[in-house]
Amino acid sequence: MALDIDDSNVTGTIITDVANSDKSDSPPDWVTCNHVDYEANIVDWTLFGDAVTGKGGFKDGTYLIEHKREDPARYTKRKETPSYINHTAPIIDTYTGHIYKKEVVRKSDDPAVEAFWESTNRKGEKSIELLAKEISRASSTFGHCFVIVDKKIGDNVETQEDEANQDIRPYAYVVNPTQLINWGLDEDGNFAWINIKETFITDEDDPAAEHALMVRYRIWTKDEWLVFEEGKSSVVARGTHALGEVPVVMVSNIHMTDGSAVGRSDIQDIAKLNRDIFNWQSELKILLGDTVFNILIMPADGLEKDSDTGDYKELNLGTDRVLLYGEGGEPKFIAPSQDSVESYETRILNTVEDIYKMARLDYRGGVTPSGVAMQFKFEKTNQILADKAANLENGEKRIARLVKMFASTTGDANMDDTTIQYPQEFGLQDMERELKMHGDVLDLGLGEMFGKEYKKNVAIQLLPNANEKIITEIHEEIDSEEMVDPDLVPEGENDE
Repeated sequence: MALDIDDSNVTGTIITDVANSDKSDSPPDWVTCNHVDYEANIVDWTLFGDAVTGKGGFKDGTYLIEHKREDPARYTKRKETPSYINHTAPIIDTYTGHIYKKEVVRKSDDPAVEAFWESTNRKGEKSIELLAKEISRASSTFGHCFVIVDKKIGDNVETQEDEANQDIRPYAYVVNPTQLINWGLDEDGNFAWINIKETFITDEDDPAAEHALMVRYRIWTKDEWLVFEEGKSSVVARGTHALGEVPVVMVSNIHMTDGSAVGRSDIQDIAKLNRDIFNWQSELKILLGDTVFNILIMPADGLEKDSDTGDYKELNLGTDRVLLYGEGGEPKFIAPSQDSVESYETRILNTVEDIYKMARLDYRGGVTPSGVAMQFKFEKTNQILADKAANLENGEKRIARLVKMFASTTGDANMDDTTIQYPQEFGLQDMERELKMHGDVLDLGLGEMFGKEYKKNVAIQLLPNANEKIITEIHEEIDSEEMVDPDLVPEGENDE
C-alpha cells in the first residue's frame, strides 16, 4: 500500500512506498527524522518533564554546572550526591487540583461513551476522572499534550455483539510532546499523520528471555497505522481504520492565538529557576561541609621540611586543614567566614518566592499581602483556571467524539446525546456566594423534610472527598436535629 505523505512541515527524506524503503538494519530516514518544531523545543520539554518528576538530570546530577576553576573531584562529588527540592510539581498539582475541585458534568446516552468513561485504558482500571487529571498535568507541564484513541483488536469480529463478548472497546492514552517526534498537517490545519517514538522492553511477558530496552516508531495516518522498530528496516506491524482522520486529540494548556502547534507551559521559566536552585543547593551543600569545622592555625616552629621540595612534611592531626604561619605564637582555631553560606541561602529563598509569584500562588514564607492584593492576585489566577478548563473541556469532547466513531459501525460522530461541561468559576467568592444562597433557601421555610434533604445534598457537594461513613453520620445528624421555622422565631432572637 502506498503511503502518501507530502507536507511542508516534514523534515528529512520522504518516500512514497514502504516496500521500496532502504534495505538496511534500521528504519528508513523518514521514519526516524524529527519535526523542526520538535528539534527547537525538545531540550525545554525534557527539562519541564524532569523538573516535575525529579528524574533525568536532577536525579543523575547532569543538570549541575561545572565551574571553570572547580576541582574535577569536587564536581564529581556534587553529581554523586544531588539534592533536588521540587518547587515545580506542587504548582502543576495545585492548578490541576483547583480545576477538578468542582464537579465536571458528564452525561451521555451513548453506551460506548459511558463505558469509556468507566474505563479509559486497556486494563480497565482508569476512570475518565483519572485520565482527565493526567491530561491536565501533562498539558500544564509541557504546554500541550496528545491523546491517542484506539481500539482493541479481536479475532473473528463481525458484529457489535462479538466486540462486547471479547471486550473490544475504544481506549485512550496520553502522549507527551517528547514522544511525538514528527507530524504533518493537511490544508485545514488538521493532522494528516503523526509519528510517535516509543520505548519498550523486548519479550517482557517471558521471564526466561533476555530483556532489552528498544525503540519503535508508531505512525498514524488518516486510514492506517504502521510500526517500525530499531534494527529492522521494514514494517513490523500495520493495520487500517475507517475513521478518515488521525485518531489524535491535541490538548493545549493555554489557547494560542498565533496558530502555533506548540503550547505554552505553566513552568516555562519556573523549571529553569528550579534548576538554578538545584545548582545553588548543591554548591551550598559542599560549602557547608567546607565551613562546618574550624581551621587550625599554628606556628611552623620546629616542623620538619622535605629535603627535596622544601615543603613541610604531612601533619597527622584531627582535621584535614592546617594553616601554618611564621615562627612564634600558639596554635589556635579560626572559623571560616559564613558570608558565602548566607549569600547562597538568601539567593535561594528569594528565588523560591519568585517562583511562587510567577505561578500566582501565595508563598507562605513571605509577608502576607493585603486583602486587596490577594483579591487581585486571585482574580488573575481564576481567569487562568477558566482558560485551562475550557481547553480541557474541548479536549474531552473531541476524545468522546473519537470514541463514538470507533464504537459505531457507521463512524457516527454526532455529539448531540453527550454533554461535557467544566466549571468556569474557581473563586473563593464563589464559595461565599454559594453558602449565602444555601442559607437563603433554608430561610424560605419550605418545610422540615425539604430542609433536611437540602442540607444532605449540600453536605455531599461541600465534602466531595468524604467517605461513605462520614456522609452517613452527617445525614443521621441532620435527620435527628430539630428544624426551626424562621417565621416562628421571636423577633430579636436571631439578631446575633
